[in-house]
Amino acid sequence: MRDMKYDIARSVAMIWVVGVYHLSEYLFSPLHELQWARMVTWGCLGTFTFISAYFLAGKNEFNNWTQIRAFYGKRLLRLYPLFVLSALTLLLIGFNNWEQTWKGVLGVSTFFAPQINTLWYVSMLIGFYLLTPFLQRGGVAYKLVVYGGIMAGVALFKILIHTGVDNRFFYYFTVYTAGVLFARHTPPRTQAYLYASKVLLITGVIAYLLCLGWVLCRPNALVMMVGGFVGTFLLLSGSNRLANWSCIGKPIRFFSYGSMAAYLFHRQIYYCGLFVYNPENEWWKAGYLVLVILPVIFFISYCIQLCYDRLISSGR
Repeated sequence: MRDMKYDIARSVAMIWVVGVYHLSEYLFSPLHELQWARMVTWGCLGTFTFISAYFLAGKNEFNNWTQIRAFYGKRLLRLYPLFVLSALTLLLIGFNNWEQTWKGVLGVSTFFAPQINTLWYVSMLIGFYLLTPFLQRGGVAYKLVVYGGIMAGVALFKILIHTGVDNRFFYYFTVYTAGVLFARHTPPRTQAYLYASKVLLITGVIAYLLCLGWVLCRPNALVMMVGGFVGTFLLLSGSNRLANWSCIGKPIRFFSYGSMAAYLFHRQIYYCGLFVYNPENEWWKAGYLVLVILPVIFFISYCIQLCYDRLISSGR
């Protein structure tokens, strides 16, 4: 049985990224130029990252190479073909150039600039999947040593080689590791308490507002990272409180199921939508994108994911 709170959090996170943050680039002023919006986005993509780590580390065991190979095969089959298709179609419409595309597809754009636009997150996430069997094994101390070793290695590589390591790696890998630790070393009752705690929720809201105020007054990367972590917790805690609302069950499952496909293909659908009709009036364009194209994105994404899942299921 699916845990509704994670579906809600995943859906809200992807609606923000696809339907607000990236949509703004086609309108008045791109939100990525604003530090507070970037902090919100870090929290949303951090939520997606945390949930991925939580389920992968919690549901899989890696006691031998056979289990590791099976995990790699399953995860890569689940995501990589759609990722490559998305990368090639973005190349065709001129959103990314060839260098960005091949580096992204090979998973090296995180460490060798230029980074692939939009799909940088998926390319980075696939890299985290490859590290999961080594990060999941052992106790807390072992995991922290592995995490510290990887972080130190990447930092040293960045300092010495100067190939353009993406600084976002350090943030999202930390979130991913936190998801692994939460899944493997936090008892279910403790997890439930943390999500339901009103004290933690109020403390988190205050901390988030403080981070938001700081970023608005004086942008700071460290404060944005803290705000991103807190934002992830608030989104999960808030989703936990909405999980018992039976009326939202079906739409949430719809959004959650197609969320990754929506991330992979929303740029292409925005491009096609504006190719067909691109109002000169910015308010008309905003209405068109929000009321027409955005629902189309989520519907087509759901269909893409459903068709792909049926295809790989029939091929097994």
